[in-house]
Amino acid sequence: MKVFFQFTASLIVATTLFLGGLVAVLPGVQAKSEPNSPVSIERYIIKTHVYADGSDVETREITKLIRSQIAIDTAAQADISFNSTLQKVEVLEAYTTSSSGQKIPVASNAIREVDDDISGGAQQFSDQKHRIIIFPNVTPGARVTYKVKITSHTPLFAKNYQKGVYFSPSLEIQQFEWHFSHDPRLMIKVDAKKIPGGRQADGPNGEKQYKFHYQHLRTIPKINGEVDYADHSPHLIFSSFKSPLEIGKYYENSIQSKLVVTKKVTELAQKITKGIDDPQSQAIALYQWVSLNIRYVAIFLGDGGIVPNDADTIIDRRYGDCKDHDLLLRALLLAKGIPSSSALINSESSYRVGKLGTIYPFNHVITYLPKWEQFVDSTLEIAPYGVLDFAEMDKPVVLTAIGKMGRTPKPSDQNNGFVSKAYFQVDERGGIYGKSLINYMGSEEFEARSNFYTFRRSDDNLEEKKYLSSYRQTGNGSFSPSNSRDLNTPFSLESKFYLDPIVNMPGPGAMTVPIGLSSGYLADIPFNQITDAYHFPYRCFSGTFLEISEIHFPKKVKVIKLPTGADYAEYGALYVSTYTLEDNVVTVSRILKLNQKSAVCPAGPNKRAKRIHQVVRRDMLAQIMYE
Repeated sequence: MKVFFQFTASLIVATTLFLGGLVAVLPGVQAKSEPNSPVSIERYIIKTHVYADGSDVETREITKLIRSQIAIDTAAQADISFNSTLQKVEVLEAYTTSSSGQKIPVASNAIREVDDDISGGAQQFSDQKHRIIIFPNVTPGARVTYKVKITSHTPLFAKNYQKGVYFSPSLEIQQFEWHFSHDPRLMIKVDAKKIPGGRQADGPNGEKQYKFHYQHLRTIPKINGEVDYADHSPHLIFSSFKSPLEIGKYYENSIQSKLVVTKKVTELAQKITKGIDDPQSQAIALYQWVSLNIRYVAIFLGDGGIVPNDADTIIDRRYGDCKDHDLLLRALLLAKGIPSSSALINSESSYRVGKLGTIYPFNHVITYLPKWEQFVDSTLEIAPYGVLDFAEMDKPVVLTAIGKMGRTPKPSDQNNGFVSKAYFQVDERGGIYGKSLINYMGSEEFEARSNFYTFRRSDDNLEEKKYLSSYRQTGNGSFSPSNSRDLNTPFSLESKFYLDPIVNMPGPGAMTVPIGLSSGYLADIPFNQITDAYHFPYRCFSGTFLEISEIHFPKKVKVIKLPTGADYAEYGALYVSTYTLEDNVVTVSRILKLNQKSAVCPAGPNKRAKRIHQVVRRDMLAQIMYE
């Protein structure tokens, strides 16, 4: 994940909290659709006061009921994440209440402060800390309670404020209250979706006061593939930013002192584009240089969560986070007179933005070139110009320099997929000599480049043998991928292989279309379980996947029957297969085309996917008969 803004981690399971102006995406609890979830939030009370400069003081009281053994590992400790430069955390109280009612305080040495875990991705420098509370004697039926005070003495956005909570459908909450007040000199708006409550009487000094409450007893499990629950769940947001565009404006203003065409930037831009006159070709060269030469490193130091380094520093260090990548690329483009804009985006599974301006869902920044309506992400390192990761496609973005909302291209059958061509020579024992070539496009190309980025040939061909084994084949072979870092040449994957006999010869007998080291994408479909229905919108896929196989049989073998093939089409989906025989060579062509209206499909029964699944399954299991 490419982190744009600093994350503050979980306070309770399955909520998304903007703590002190910092965003946290917290995992949900998988629970059955019944009141008795493995863990329940019995009581969760927040009291927040915001000062005129955007700083705030907040207390939180949380009691969790642990019903099941499976919840103990996650619920037996609390993790309060905070920015040590901007915030201070105090644990006021923490204890376990046993199932028999005994109160057992948390020992002082069981409250620890640790640095941020950097194991989840790219190298990371961070002043993000975690206050960990380890509760004693936690068993099913016990309760854990803690009260913390978080002082955000330095607002992330000067003289502004934004904070919120999203409630996961898979989390049981018996009582939630948020008592919120703010200095009347700071204008804060509220966005409450399915959360009862509202304005209360003003405080003694004119403070604007609110009280909201929420309860959720019947949980709904999250199904793999569903979009971020923040896209559809009940939520409560407080923000001084009237819209996401105001967040973009603030960000753009904050980087102006860094977005400068210095002597060093000018010299580098001239060096990279030497001999290139066409402006778009210059833009491509600049993008490729930043992609391949600036190492991605997440940097969270002070206000580094939202403010990049200056271009000269990034050039000298040869590393930076997504903000640094974007700023350097924009500076280089500016040196060549090419306009660009930062684009704030969510790089995970959120596809909506809220009414008010908040950090979430924006956790990443990429670059937009308005002259060619082109989005690029140089942090991907090995993505060709104009190619985005699938998770970045069909996403709303804030174009900070232009002051408007935009949207990245949606995946389609025209811009994503692959073509696989395979040659198989069956010998008289039933073994197969083969070779294949796969050409990729779109996000499939980026994924293939990533998969083979660190690939190295070895004498034992272990990776190839693992691939063969995954399709219940034995033998040997070798992959020959293109250079993942050559962004000027489309990526392709060649292979050569020998398969131990997969059929009995001489016949009679029958065989399915072999795979070898060619694409097994369509062959996987029959063994992928299809979800019956989705509770909420889910991420759906578009692309064209063409697999052509040419099977040469020995002269002594006679092919006596071919499968009839398939011809299926409905709106947004097509699957066609053909089988032909000429001079003892069977040619098989299979094409699957998916073209969804968007990258997100609506909730409900998954009937179309099941129909396509059955068509492909029957075809994959079809056999060529011989004697």
